[in-house]
Amino acid sequence: MTSGYSTQLAALGRGITQWRTAALVLAAVAVLLAFAALRLSADRQTVIVPWQVVYAHRKIAVGDRPAADVPYLRMLAQADLDSLLDWQPDTVGAQIGIFLARLAPQAYVQYNLDLRAKAKRYRQGNVSEVFYAKDLTFVPPNRIRATGTLLRWAGQTRILKTDATYTLTYRPTSSGYQIAGVEVSR
Repeated sequence: MTSGYSTQLAALGRGITQWRTAALVLAAVAVLLAFAALRLSADRQTVIVPWQVVYAHRKIAVGDRPAADVPYLRMLAQADLDSLLDWQPDTVGAQIGIFLARLAPQAYVQYNLDLRAKAKRYRQGNVSEVFYAKDLTFVPPNRIRATGTLLRWAGQTRILKTDATYTLTYRPTSSGYQIAGVEVSR
């Protein structure tokens, strides 16, 4: 009877040792997998879809090299120009507000009052505007030059059709790019 009891105790002891060993091996594997995942994620390229450009149906890759940011800056500039230059009387205030939210603090101070006054004047005058960009060119280090045609209507009457070039200067920040300046030539 004792030998059966001793055999059972010895088997239980071996079982406990085997479970501990299995748990330690699994914990070690989990730590190794976590480390590998972190290491691989640091090398992985970030893929994002910028705001207001979902209509492009494309993904933009942003890397740690400035050259990798060029397609992103182009799409960002297109979105920023859309918010600044594509509007109707009912939406001009909101569109300008979106553009102002993208400005760096010093640029906000520079453009805020003028753009808000224009938005109010355009809304009251029933004015609509659209910019058809023909070319978006990257100008190092962080500028995008957009050339195209600017059209403006008052009601149903077209009051302006001109070729225009807009140059947006971007400033990198910890949360992305902000607009540091806008240059216009017509």
